[in-house]
Amino acid sequence: MAPKKSKVSKGATPAKSDDNRKTQTKATKATTPTVKVDPDLLRFWMDMQQDMGKQIAQLMEKQQKFYQDFNDRWMKISSEMNETMSKATMDNDKLDDIQRSWERNQQKMNQRLENIMKTENEAFEALNTKWKALSEDMGKAVVSLGNVTDMRKAQERFLMTWTEMSREMTRQMARSLEMGTGEFKVLRDTWLEVVEDMDRHARDIVEKDPHLQETFKGWTENTKDLSKELMDHMDNTSEDVTKLQNMWTHSLSNVTSEFVKSVWDMNMKWLEETSKTAMKGK
Repeated sequence: MAPKKSKVSKGATPAKSDDNRKTQTKATKATTPTVKVDPDLLRFWMDMQQDMGKQIAQLMEKQQKFYQDFNDRWMKISSEMNETMSKATMDNDKLDDIQRSWERNQQKMNQRLENIMKTENEAFEALNTKWKALSEDMGKAVVSLGNVTDMRKAQERFLMTWTEMSREMTRQMARSLEMGTGEFKVLRDTWLEVVEDMDRHARDIVEKDPHLQETFKGWTENTKDLSKELMDHMDNTSEDVTKLQNMWTHSLSNVTSEFVKSVWDMNMKWLEETSKTAMKGK
């Protein structure tokens, strides 16, 4: 009689193997040091990201609004002046010279305003776009500092990203603000030339015919207000630019010093936990 075959429970061996793997996984997890991102560094970065982004957006919006308002007021003055000149020259050939001068000056101002609005918009859009892209990369680099499996690589990534951001944003900011300041000075000089030229013609005409003083009254009053607005904007912009630059310089210093401190603390904590784990394993 043939001997009975012993019954073997299917899946018994794999189950034992799974238990071994689970045990090994638990052991591995238990021996992996845990080092979190320095909360101060994270806070410094998040504050900087929020403040700088808000400041750039506000400056961009303020500049665009000013030039749009200035352009609208200039168009209103131009329209009124065109109507005034058209009526006056119908019965007075003494206004032919000032009419031709006005047409030249009007074209000059229209072109200058068109250029500066386009340039300002492009400059600040480029600054804002660059900031958003770099700050996104920077945010990822900050978070990666908590990667203890390759801490050195994470720290190198942070340093390289921060260095690139510091250099690029400083360059981009200087370029944008310099471009804006330069274009603004050209607009200011063009405006002052137009006002001076038209005022001179108006004085000459009024001296020859005092009755024409009323014709240029609107021009004189409007240009005084617009000239003051232009000068006030220059002062306000200078303050805004200085504030933005100071904020950027302060942020560079804070984040850099905090990073150095954070790297030191994180490395020390990692070494301490690694040492404790090694002692437990003996």
